[in-house]
Amino acid sequence: GAHAAAADALFMYAHVEHWCTPEKFNGFTSPPVHLEPLPPGERRAKLPMFCKGDAANIAKKKYQPHFAWGQLVSWFKQTVYDPSASLSAERRGTMSLPDPESFYACAPGEYRKRERKAMLKSLERKPDAMWPTTWSFSFRNPAKVYGSPWLDDAIGAGRGEAAKTPGLLREL
Repeated sequence: GAHAAAADALFMYAHVEHWCTPEKFNGFTSPPVHLEPLPPGERRAKLPMFCKGDAANIAKKKYQPHFAWGQLVSWFKQTVYDPSASLSAERRGTMSLPDPESFYACAPGEYRKRERKAMLKSLERKPDAMWPTTWSFSFRNPAKVYGSPWLDDAIGAGRGEAAKTPGLLREL
């Protein structure tokens, strides 16, 4: 009973085929883009808040170290100024499995009563969705090593392979 959550975590870890780490990338600030002032009488738009009212701030962009990875993960969010800002949330459960120690954070019996059922249902219906923050799991990952069976399925789909998640869920 008390080790059921840890057993599930270890089962997930054991079934990951592809592990990855982010490539080292140094952040930088782009050189400013020269902006031409509008002719007199043209309607002027308010500058976004991140510009702090200064047009020079909109003319350059700061690229954080995980900008490229954030852009690949959040390509569909074209209005996001810094795609790396939500990267840790986006990879919860999809690319990063929970810290095995966090499976002992659940109240005794809580995992078997509610969280396990909710986790299995979520993985069955939408394995590519971020895991809710309401679950007891932590995604602490000091080694910055990523992988999950659901990510393996996405890689396999690109190669024309059948998904393995349904079989894994039956075993769990």
